[in-house]
Amino acid sequence: MSEIAHESSPRRARSRLQRAMMWGLGIVVLLAIAGAGLAWVAWKSLLAMPGTSHQGPLPPADAALEQLAAELRANVEARAGHIGRRHPLGEPNGYARAADWVERQLASIGYAVESQEYRLAGFPARNFQAEVPGRRSEEVVIVGAHYDSAMHT
Repeated sequence: MSEIAHESSPRRARSRLQRAMMWGLGIVVLLAIAGAGLAWVAWKSLLAMPGTSHQGPLPPADAALEQLAAELRANVEARAGHIGRRHPLGEPNGYARAADWVERQLASIGYAVESQEYRLAGFPARNFQAEVPGRRSEEVVIVGAHYDSAMHT
């Protein structure tokens, strides 16, 4: 009798191992399904653009859009062409010219510009601040941008 019990013991162990492996596989499958569901929710709610994409030809540009395009082109040409390289450490003169240009541009559209100077690796650098009153007193919008360029570009 002990031989029969002894022979069935490895079968029981194998059966328990198979059940445990099936449970483990089931848990892995459930986790994969849950992960896919979370990824879909994240895509739909966090990453996807709202609305629908435009299809077909664009409407003709009006005068305001043409003016905006011309101003944007002039701004890019001023920074990339006239000012050129403007890395604070590699091209400090270009960086200073770019800072002057930004300050003039903000002032030319009516902002009272406050310049905040600091030293960057021994070179003078500036941040600018201009306040535009909102429609509601509790509104605060902060807009930031770089006016420097990558080294050697």
